[in-house]
Amino acid sequence: MPNSVVLDHCNGLLLLYDYVLNPATGRCATLPDRPSPGVGMEYFIEDTYLAFDPTVSSHYEVFLIPSVPRKCPLDREVERVGSAMLRSEWPPSPWILSVFSSRTGLWEERSFIREGEAAGTVADMQLDWRYLPSRHAEYWRGALYVHCQADFVMRLSLSNGTYRVIKPSRGIEMFQGQEFHLGRSEKGIYFALLDDKLRMWVWILEESCEQIEWKLRHCSEQELAFPRLSSDHGPWVLSNVKCDDETEDDDDDDQEAVEKQEFDWKSDDDNNILHTGDKVDRLCNERIQILAFHPYKEIIFLQRSLRRGLTYYLNSSKLEDLGNLFPNGYYSVQSTRVYITGSFPYTPCWMGELPEIFE
Repeated sequence: MPNSVVLDHCNGLLLLYDYVLNPATGRCATLPDRPSPGVGMEYFIEDTYLAFDPTVSSHYEVFLIPSVPRKCPLDREVERVGSAMLRSEWPPSPWILSVFSSRTGLWEERSFIREGEAAGTVADMQLDWRYLPSRHAEYWRGALYVHCQADFVMRLSLSNGTYRVIKPSRGIEMFQGQEFHLGRSEKGIYFALLDDKLRMWVWILEESCEQIEWKLRHCSEQELAFPRLSSDHGPWVLSNVKCDDETEDDDDDDQEAVEKQEFDWKSDDDNNILHTGDKVDRLCNERIQILAFHPYKEIIFLQRSLRRGLTYYLNSSKLEDLGNLFPNGYYSVQSTRVYITGSFPYTPCWMGELPEIFE
């Protein structure tokens, strides 16, 4: 597997800086060099997102979405953004984005026209001082939903070249400075927050011909009670993912393959669920973070200080302990591997070949 950070994932494919990888097959496709930013956008940061739907096509697209540099005295890039640019609307319309298509094997400029209001000005976006490296995007029904600065969500319609700004729900200002998570689950697009009092809030996006808005779907109303840690490592194992140019010799020193076992997590098994009041553990200097939504059920995956996996059931407000996020055998091989720095659920959806990249 290429030595790189996973930037995004979509329906079974992983996006690295210069690769698209299918872990289910081990196939990689190299991306060509990225285009240079346009005039006036040299100091804007470009986040990278993947759009792929195997039920429609085996082809995928990669989007470079600019974000405004944060307003920080130490960031010289902010000083270089001109005053005229600071007063301009954000996002602009038309918005010229760099898009890679596996159909052509090329980066191209694609224009998107805004429908409705802008999120604000460039200066307004600078007021969002948070550093959130884990902002997410979701591709659903031909549209790419991107979580942007100031917690607005941008809906890019790929079929007609338009986009719409979806502003946060009313009352959301009470959570200013906290970390929201965009995800897709059973009923569409969701927005979730585990607030600083450890209460779970979930909104669902309602879309109609006339308007698009967030509706409150769930509130836990009280602090979540986390189960005590046990010694159970859970059904986690190391999975070796290779790219096409790697050989079997590269894995001579790896651990032997784990025999196939009944490792499937059964979310319908009530015996696996721990009631929040059963074994309560006090959280001291620990970070609880939302990982993702279950793709087909109203369940949220969480991680506890990058060590423990948890699931939260919206319908019952119950928590389930999934065990240690570090797989069995990790500590015996970690000296030769990069340390685990993040986690996300992965569902293999495409077992075919990745499209060839044109020369």
